[in-house]
Amino acid sequence: MYNWQQHDWPNFTYDTLQIKGLLYDFVGWSTGLLDVISEESKKGAIVELS
Repeated sequence: MYNWQQHDWPNFTYDTLQIKGLLYDFVGWSTGLLDVISEESKKGAIVELS
């Protein structure tokens, strides 16, 4: 199911305590990814996100 198919779309509510572990996992994974990609790729990713 996609997020826009949820009954409360787009007014989501969530409990940060329930997703805290997932957020820490994501931050750890993304930080590790930044360590292995080239400086040029990092700059390209920043431009894409802007």
